[in-house]
Amino acid sequence: MHAAGNGNAATNSAAITLDSIAPVATISGLPTLVTKTAAQTATVSFSEAVTGLAVDSFVCTGCTLGDDSQRGAVWRLSLANTAAAPRRPSRW
Repeated sequence: MHAAGNGNAATNSAAITLDSIAPVATISGLPTLVTKTAAQTATVSFSEAVTGLAVDSFVCTGCTLGDDSQRGAVWRLSLANTAAAPRRPSRW
């Protein structure tokens, strides 16, 4: 209570919400072989929308990655072979 007898409606409290659970990623459509003739597409689906992620956050040994689209929780990545012979994508 204030000296004049008025109640104080102001407060110094604040609420903070902290998301401490990392999203879970599921990869689908990953080809067994990536050929040099055409890029193939894999889909990475997260359990929630992600931020701060870029195509260079992903690693695919033996191929290059391009981002076909990224929309919150679903990313579609194109895989292109960097070698003359077909390669198996690895290091996902």
